[in-house]
Amino acid sequence: MIYYTIFSRYSSSREGLFFWRAHASPSCFELSALSFRLETFLNLARTALAGLLPFLFLSPLQAASVAIDSLNVNTLNFIVAIDGGGTYNVKPPNPNFVIHMRTYQDPLAMGSFVDATGVLAGDWTLSTKPPNPNMGTVDASTGTIAVDFSSLWAHVTLPVSGQLSTFGFSMMPPGPPTMPVNGTYDAASGAFMLDWSQTFSTTGIVDATGAAIDVSGTASLMLRGSVTAVPVPRAVWLFGSGLLGLLGVSRRRKAA
Repeated sequence: MIYYTIFSRYSSSREGLFFWRAHASPSCFELSALSFRLETFLNLARTALAGLLPFLFLSPLQAASVAIDSLNVNTLNFIVAIDGGGTYNVKPPNPNFVIHMRTYQDPLAMGSFVDATGVLAGDWTLSTKPPNPNMGTVDASTGTIAVDFSSLWAHVTLPVSGQLSTFGFSMMPPGPPTMPVNGTYDAASGAFMLDWSQTFSTTGIVDATGAAIDVSGTASLMLRGSVTAVPVPRAVWLFGSGLLGLLGVSRRRKAA
């Protein structure tokens, strides 16, 4: 049996001096109980670390399924076909722009439309409107992206029945109550591809007279770019660093 004495330092409040005093040696039973509690804690820490390792060594975009913070669009194709009228396409070059998730943003001027012969025909803006902000996720395990564009709206100025008119419509495909737009996603590069079409029916305003005019047609949108994921909370990284440190302590104890 090993006996030893534990010393601790204490101070005298009256004299401001420090002294050393001895405590009774803990029993073997007490030491064994302490060692058992420490070993139990380290085992729990190792278990938690095993579950956290994917987040420590993978980027957020490589995790199985993560929320999207924003879509960084570098290629766009937008076609508006008006019933009983013409078909119009966006005029290149395509603008680079960002669609933010979980919030609303100011209207973005997207440029001009041209008709089938390439003649300038109108322009458009992209905006987000309440009540539901855009939301989306990417899944690295399936290579897919799904976005609910409930708040995404296009505001278009184009000829309708021979009169230049301004009208707007939601870019979210119809569904019960909404249908996410699904596309492909590459976890290695963060690139995404989204394509969808939908019909619209709305009331526009004739620019020259201010009169109301009914407008219907089909809108097709293609988006290409990269995804920015919602960042992992800083506390997760700090917690993981602490667990790694505890794992190192445990290994040194076993080696000793």
